Amino acid sequence: MTNEGLKAILEGCPNLESLDLRYCFNLRLFEDLGKLCSERIKDLKLPHDSIDDYKFRDTEIISDEASDDDYVYGFSDCLG
Repeated sequence: MTNEGLKAILEGCPNLESLDLRYCFNLRLFEDLGKLCSERIKDLKLPHDSIDDYKFRDTEIISDEASDDDYVYGFSDCLG
């Protein structure tokens, strides 16, 4: 998740009430973007928030075929 992706979510979903951004460490929630999230979203989980309450935390991974090599980095740059 990038800041641009988060902005697109916020713009496209004006009635969004819950958003879990835990482990989205690429986000930079400084100034306006962080303020906008905290003002608009009732149930907001931030990147460094604990995952102790995450019910799928201990779920076994069914497929290990995907890897970091499968992720397309910079994809959002291709859209513009």
